[in-house]
Amino acid sequence: MEVLLGIVAFAFIVGFPVAVIVLMVQVARQRRRLTDLEARVAALAPIPQSASRPVRSPDPAPTIAEAEVDEAAETPAGPWRAASQEPDRVIRSEPASEPAPEATASRQMDSAPQVEACTTAPQGPGLWQRLTDWLSRNWFLAAAAASLGLAGIFLVQYGAERGVFPPVVRVLSALAFGTALVIVGEVVRRRYGDGTEEGATLTASIPSVLSGAGLVTAYAAILGAIHLYGLIGPGPGLAGIVAVSLLSVLLGWFHGPVLVATGLLGGALSPFVFGGASDDLSLLHGYYAALTMIGLGVDAVRRWSGRWVSWLALAVGLGGTALIHAADPDAAPAYAIALGVIVLLALCFPDGRIVPAHRGRMVLEWTARRQRMRRPGPPVLMAFVAVAVASGASFWLADRMLMLGAGLAFVLYLMVALYGREARALQDMALLPVAALIAMVTHMRVPVVLPPADPAMPLQGWAPGTGQMAALLALAALVSAAAFRRSLDRFPTWPLPWAIGAVVTLPAMGLALHLEADAPRVMGAFTWALIAMGAAAAATAMALLWARAPAFPDRREDRLRVALAGLMALALIGYGLGWLVGETALTISVAGLAFGSAWIARRQDLPEMGWFVILSAPFIGWRLTVDPGVFWHLDGPLIEVLVSMFGVAILFGLARQQLAGGRPKTSAAFDVAETSALAFLGYAVGMSLLRVLREVDSDGGHASLGILATVLLLFAAAQIELLRRGAGLRFLRIAMAGAFALAGFAMLVFGLTVSSPLTSRFALVAGPPILNTLLPAYLLPGLLLIGAGRRFGWRILTGAGAVLAGFWAILTLRHAIRGSAAMEIGSGISSAEMVVYTAALIVLGAVLFWYGLARQSPGLRRAGSVAIGLTIAKVFLIDAAALGGLFRVFAFLALGVALIGLTWLDRWATARLGPRGDDPG
Repeated sequence: MEVLLGIVAFAFIVGFPVAVIVLMVQVARQRRRLTDLEARVAALAPIPQSASRPVRSPDPAPTIAEAEVDEAAETPAGPWRAASQEPDRVIRSEPASEPAPEATASRQMDSAPQVEACTTAPQGPGLWQRLTDWLSRNWFLAAAAASLGLAGIFLVQYGAERGVFPPVVRVLSALAFGTALVIVGEVVRRRYGDGTEEGATLTASIPSVLSGAGLVTAYAAILGAIHLYGLIGPGPGLAGIVAVSLLSVLLGWFHGPVLVATGLLGGALSPFVFGGASDDLSLLHGYYAALTMIGLGVDAVRRWSGRWVSWLALAVGLGGTALIHAADPDAAPAYAIALGVIVLLALCFPDGRIVPAHRGRMVLEWTARRQRMRRPGPPVLMAFVAVAVASGASFWLADRMLMLGAGLAFVLYLMVALYGREARALQDMALLPVAALIAMVTHMRVPVVLPPADPAMPLQGWAPGTGQMAALLALAALVSAAAFRRSLDRFPTWPLPWAIGAVVTLPAMGLALHLEADAPRVMGAFTWALIAMGAAAAATAMALLWARAPAFPDRREDRLRVALAGLMALALIGYGLGWLVGETALTISVAGLAFGSAWIARRQDLPEMGWFVILSAPFIGWRLTVDPGVFWHLDGPLIEVLVSMFGVAILFGLARQQLAGGRPKTSAAFDVAETSALAFLGYAVGMSLLRVLREVDSDGGHASLGILATVLLLFAAAQIELLRRGAGLRFLRIAMAGAFALAGFAMLVFGLTVSSPLTSRFALVAGPPILNTLLPAYLLPGLLLIGAGRRFGWRILTGAGAVLAGFWAILTLRHAIRGSAAMEIGSGISSAEMVVYTAALIVLGAVLFWYGLARQSPGLRRAGSVAIGLTIAKVFLIDAAALGGLFRVFAFLALGVALIGLTWLDRWATARLGPRGDDPG
């Protein structure tokens, strides 16, 4: 009985869909016959002249123009041009006829605006929109596909649950059902079409639905054979899935992209579904590269709308290899090879050429000006994504195998720079592998190869070894050589950026090794200096060869690349020689680069060189404050420190003088040079003063905090001034100004609280009255804040500076009266000290009031009035109660005389100058 029920179920599952398909085919025949009859009847009826809907000509001009636009955008120019036409497309020709003159003129007039509309029309709906539109019209076909696929799956499941047939019969029945669906779909496609031929509208997508359901059933049968019944192992199962996937791609060639996508997804998921016991997954990297080649190859010939099959193939290859590498990191070489193959396929297949020759805009160029230019085509975007992902993967590989990641990045660069020489739209992609190559140095760590000084001590640092450093420098030199070779080309190459890359890449790698890996110490200062000299010789050779090369249409680019190479050579020579002196080498060489660029900008009329001044100033600030930083300038060798601090100030001052004659072209660089020279000079003076205090052991803590706060606030003021002048790098300057200001004010707060002589008995004041450590601790930053507030118009800064200056005055008077040992507030305030404070306030108010009258400044007169008001309050509220004897008499006597004198002075000024409407009273 169970066997009979199984047979009935199988017949129902197979027979019902077949019956539905037969009925639909019969209905399609009847509909087609009815349509033909209606067309013949319509052809016999006369067409009225006043018809509102014009008759569409069999070969209208707009369609021809649109076809030309599409062909120019999508048809490959390489060996696959002939194969790019769909084999099942039928081009029908109409009998030649002589059109009437009126019709010809009307067609010509109508075609022009339609061609323009075709070239300027907005892009159509996206892939998701097209998918939802198709489902809204054909949802029943989607449901049919799901139903047929589930029928095959449930057939396998029913056999497993009931035990009706032996396992082999169950699997074979499911395979037979899937094969039957594929065969029926192919029969329908061959006899009635799939929607591309005329008259096949009624059967559109039906063959694809049947074949897709059959493939899903075949996938389910193979999965059941492995996981439900254990009939075959993972190896044969994987082979079966690959065979079904290849069949899906083959069917997709005729049925459309959906089956190709089905095959790609099925092939991509099969290794993860079946698993296996193998410890070596290297072959799977080649498997995913082959899947990518199949998908890109099919879509390169068929070129389906949106090129989404190519995107899917690229995602399958890149994603699958990444997952395999995550599961088996030991197969990293195979992963690197697979990535190289996938990138090569992405460069060639989507554009339809063996040698890449992408035209149009670059991705970064479109990103910078996306409102004014059209988006690059899918081949360019696919190549950019592939190179970007592979560059990131090379950085990932460098975590375990530094040289393997560096080698992959170098190969990617060669693919873009040399193999893609004819592709204008791929030039910006060369930045990605170079950035990954340098990032490997700045972010990756491997153990030091040099032994420590004491063999019993463990390794303390982390840096690439000498051999790895040499290899990285060699790769950077080869990258520069390739960029130099590319810079000699003309169209379609953009030579100037390649020239900049040729000059900058090797020094950038050396700089990264210096900062992150301490290369001079690992390789030796003398060896490192020789490497710098070799790089300088290479830059000089490039300058000579560029000078002899054929000129650009724009002579400015010739001068700019030669000047850039010569400038870099001079900087490298100074850097190499400086390493024989000490730590100041890098700082002075960059400052010398800024001065040289300013000199070239003026002498050669190249204002673009001023950008080196703008970019070098933040780097010099980093060197002075962070690395090697403040502590090195306090404790380092005196001569090197003085050269480092005053040298950069002098060089930026000279750069400012050079740029002064080139304004307004070099206004931004001039502003940076001017403010940087002042800031660096202030830093040098402050650090020198602090070194002096440390040498004589006269720093109680408040002086060093005040000097450091002054230096940091000076740097913050310089960045704010550059922001007001519009000198570029806005966000960087905002961040730097905020960081410097925050650190400076934090040090001022510590100097006013923790390290103040009023609160700490350890913060001793050194020096005689007035000329002591209180002056740099409080008066110097106070004057800076007052000046910055007046410069920027910020009253809060002026007020803060006045508070600091008043605090300095109070501490100075207290130090003069009580001495350094009794400065703490806990020792109290004497009567003589109270009288001195009163006299100081009277003198301050009188001087401000008189100076305001002399300068006719209402603000100064108001400040004097405020000081006198504070004096009156102090005398009547504090002195009257705290003082006694002659001290109290003197306080009131001095206040009264001062008020009478100020009243007379005000009336005399009124009589001489006339009444004032802004009298503060």
